[in-house]
Amino acid sequence: MKQHAAAIDRAALLSGIVFALLLSLGATASAGEWDWTPYLQFRLSYSDNILLGADGAEVEARKLSHVGDAEIDDVIWEALFGSRATYTVNDHWRVRMRYQYLAEFYTDEDDENTEHHDLNVANELNLSEAWLWRVGFDGAKQNYLPGAEYLLTDYWNYSPFTGLDWKIDDNDTLKGRFTYHWRDYEPLGDSPFHDYQGPETDLVWQHVWPAQSYWRTDLGINWINRDYDQDPLDEHGARKGGSDREDDRVHLRAALTHAWSEDTAGRLGYDFEINDSNGEFYQYDEHQISAVLLRNFHFWEGLQGKLYTHFRWRDYDHQVAQKVLDPKVPTLADDGVREDEQWYINAGLSRNFIERLNVALDYSFLTNSSNDYSSEYDENLVWMTLRWEW
Repeated sequence: MKQHAAAIDRAALLSGIVFALLLSLGATASAGEWDWTPYLQFRLSYSDNILLGADGAEVEARKLSHVGDAEIDDVIWEALFGSRATYTVNDHWRVRMRYQYLAEFYTDEDDENTEHHDLNVANELNLSEAWLWRVGFDGAKQNYLPGAEYLLTDYWNYSPFTGLDWKIDDNDTLKGRFTYHWRDYEPLGDSPFHDYQGPETDLVWQHVWPAQSYWRTDLGINWINRDYDQDPLDEHGARKGGSDREDDRVHLRAALTHAWSEDTAGRLGYDFEINDSNGEFYQYDEHQISAVLLRNFHFWEGLQGKLYTHFRWRDYDHQVAQKVLDPKVPTLADDGVREDEQWYINAGLSRNFIERLNVALDYSFLTNSSNDYSSEYDENLVWMTLRWEW
């Protein structure tokens, strides 16, 4: 039954991709107008802990594989080529396309070298003045060069989607979207990264307050179901067997955006997420408070500054926290269940030196405190970006 269900899901997935492609090809075959913008970007960055990221995926890999708390610093070079295009068929139909190729090269840890391909195609059809329909797909390919290290594996990702925007009035808009994800990893030993598939729904209400200055409220709810091709894990991180891992994740978010003037804007947000799984290792509740501030400086024309920060705390329902990471003799934390607190700060400056040429300098600090030994980490990251559009 499981194989039949997977075959049906794959058939539905491929049908969605084929439909989006045929619709896009049909649009571009008609008489219309192209708007095409290629761009090139180079980035040089330094990280004092390249094995960790803000999403924490590598942290879970470290915990499950008992790698320990080693930190590796490195200088990373990135080159990105991209192109976005809009094909306007008529007043009611547009096709938006975007492709990006990203290559990452590590100075010392060259086994981490990576290339990414991303493709997005979206048809936008104005059904009326109030309704906009979108249908398309996202595709991605990640490849580690020359090979995968630290449990990192190559993958393909396919995500057909459809959505509706409803402009209720001049101040209110309701946006809905349905996406089906399918990720296909190339296995690497006992890596915790395995294939998954499943639907995602997203609903957002935006309200612009009628006032002299700009105020906007965003309220959203997101639901994701992921069916993994792997066994679920119990509270100790051991395989349970019996059935594949399946997660249901609900994400609620609220944000308030305000523009004090043409030069200053800010946003305050709150997020709540709950992950329910048949594996106790993955069950958690998470809260996040975030703030961002953007400012244009007049002492140097074109200079813009930004400051972003978030504080996140996550309580696991059952995952056992360990004082010392030892797969043979685990030592449990006093309070038993894992609890994490995370701070993230990003500050940056950017400026357009000539038309379509932008230079940016950023610094970020990430720290995650936990009663679980393997989940304690921090990272300092500095990077400079040069981006040119033509």
